[in-house]
Amino acid sequence: MEGNIAEIYKIYGINKSAYARMNNPQEERPVVQNTQTKIHPNSSDIKMRGNLEKDTANFTTKFIDEVNKHDKAAISKEELFKMASSPIAPIRRVLGVKDSSERNKKIKTAGLALLALNNLPMDFSDINSVLRQIKNKKIAPNPTQMEFTFAQDTLLEFPLRQLRKKFDTQKFDTVYDKIDKSLFNTKIGQKIVKAMNLTVTREIKPGESMDIIKNGLKQNKVYIIKGKSKIAKLICRSMMRIPVLSVAAFALLEIPDIVNAVKNEEQKDKKLQAAGKQLLKSGINIASMVAGMAAVGAVLDRRFGAIGSLIGIGLGNYFGEKAGTFVNNKLFENKNDK
Repeated sequence: MEGNIAEIYKIYGINKSAYARMNNPQEERPVVQNTQTKIHPNSSDIKMRGNLEKDTANFTTKFIDEVNKHDKAAISKEELFKMASSPIAPIRRVLGVKDSSERNKKIKTAGLALLALNNLPMDFSDINSVLRQIKNKKIAPNPTQMEFTFAQDTLLEFPLRQLRKKFDTQKFDTVYDKIDKSLFNTKIGQKIVKAMNLTVTREIKPGESMDIIKNGLKQNKVYIIKGKSKIAKLICRSMMRIPVLSVAAFALLEIPDIVNAVKNEEQKDKKLQAAGKQLLKSGINIASMVAGMAAVGAVLDRRFGAIGSLIGIGLGNYFGEKAGTFVNNKLFENKNDK
């Protein structure tokens, strides 16, 4: 700051003597030589003090405006970076951990860090698929949809493979299918598909069986969706991209916020209301983020394949979070409490 004082003089039109008087007014005050001067200051003294107050007020106002302008520019650059880097999953996850840490949410920060670490193999595999697609110049529409799961292609694969060896493989696979699945394969998901009059079939390539085992673990299922409504097919594709366990993990990370909301409510009769309010806010945040990732990812994946999916997931995550914050601010009229 001290090194830019000369620039500040130029920007704000403040002379050095006025700035010195503002910071150390004792140095510029006239020496009081008698009682008459002390009681009845002369006109030049009054004018000097008036100029000093005016210079100080102008400096303060302009300085605050300049700081606010630079702060807004910095925020815009930060948001632009977050949006631009959102398709790169490792960076997106690290920024999420950083944001949670800055909000002093220790448990959530630790949970997001573990999820980021667990998903590293999958993230780099997706990036590699995109690079291959660009190298081979095969950016083409994808008529099928792969069902997303929580553990597939993550660090959890290794302990699951070891666990599978200790049990009857058929029974293990059946249980695994029931636990690690997408919203599409839940009862409510199947009811929605039926209500939308869609025909969904598994894609089985020549020489493949219904259950593909790779590296000792069942692989993701791939589906072909047929129907008249494009909106209905988009909803179905989106549901296939929402792993149930991922939603459960995000929900668990919101528990500390709900507990804190109850603790911070001083009136006992309103603690239940505080819990319900935070539960709703957390639900909106999760729903908007997950829906954004699934829907935008599905749209771009259908149009451009792997590269579209990666970009769609990132942008869907970014704008989904923004949408959740906007809705919560409108509902609860609290701009600072997200």
